[in-house]
Amino acid sequence: MIPTLVAAGLRAGYEDRDVLHGVDLEVQAGEWVVVIGPNGSGKSTLLRVIAGTLNTTGKVSIDGTPLGGLSRRAVARLVAMVPQIAVIPQGMRVLDYVLLGRTPYLAPWGSEGTDDVALVERLLLDLDLDGFGSREVSALSGGERQMVVLARALAQEARVLLLDEPTTALDIGHQQQVLELVDRLRRERRIAVVGAMHDLTLAGQFADRLTLLVDGAVVSAGKPADVLDSAVITEHYRARVTVMTGPDGGRVVVPLRERASRRSC
Repeated sequence: MIPTLVAAGLRAGYEDRDVLHGVDLEVQAGEWVVVIGPNGSGKSTLLRVIAGTLNTTGKVSIDGTPLGGLSRRAVARLVAMVPQIAVIPQGMRVLDYVLLGRTPYLAPWGSEGTDDVALVERLLLDLDLDGFGSREVSALSGGERQMVVLARALAQEARVLLLDEPTTALDIGHQQQVLELVDRLRRERRIAVVGAMHDLTLAGQFADRLTLLVDGAVVSAGKPADVLDSAVITEHYRARVTVMTGPDGGRVVVPLRERASRRSC
C-alpha cells in the first residue's frame, strides 16, 4: 500500500540558517501522526515544507504524485494547513472566510454554489459555530477564530491535513471538541493528518504515531507508548516529568516540581 504522504530527505531553512536536516516522514490514509519537540526544533518548518510554502531539497508526494512542479491550486486540493497565526482580511465574515477553502475547486472567476455553501454550513455546525456565519472574523475571540481557521482548512477536502498547534487559544472544552472532530473526520474521510503539538498528553492521546524532532532531525518515532518516555523527555526537553498510562490507555505526561528546601526557623 502506498502511503498517502511521503516526505523524503527534507532539508530547509531561512536565509543562512538550516532548520531541517534530512527529515523523512510517511503517513497512511486515515492515520494521525503528531510531530513533537522542544521550541525551535523545526516542527512548523516541517509543516510549511509539506504544504509547499517553503522550498526544500527533499521530495514530498501525495498518493504517489510529487508536489514539486504542481500549481498552488493543485497543491491546495491535496494539502490543507491550519497555521498557528492565520492572516484574515479585515471585515471578512465567517461564512465568506470559510468558503475560501472551496477556491481550489472553482473555475476561474467562478463563484461558490449551493453545494459549497451547504458543506461550509455543516462544518460550522460541527465546530459549534452555527449562527456565526454573518459575524466578522476579527470580532471573534481567539479560540473562535482558531475554530474558523480549522473550518476553512476542512472545507478544502484535501487528502492531507496539517495542523500547527491546532488548540492554540482554546479552552479545554474546545480543545477536546476540535481534536475529536479531526479524529472523526480523518477516520471517515481517510485523511492523513500531520500535527505539531506542544501538549505531550494531548499528542499521546490522539496520535497513532509520534515523531520527535530535535534540532531539525528525527531522534525518535513510533507509537506514543514508545516515544513518550520520561528519560527521553528529560533528555530532549530538559524537563522533569513522570509518564503514566491514562484510563483510556493513552500516555499522560505530568511535570514534576522542584522541591524547595525548607528553612529552619
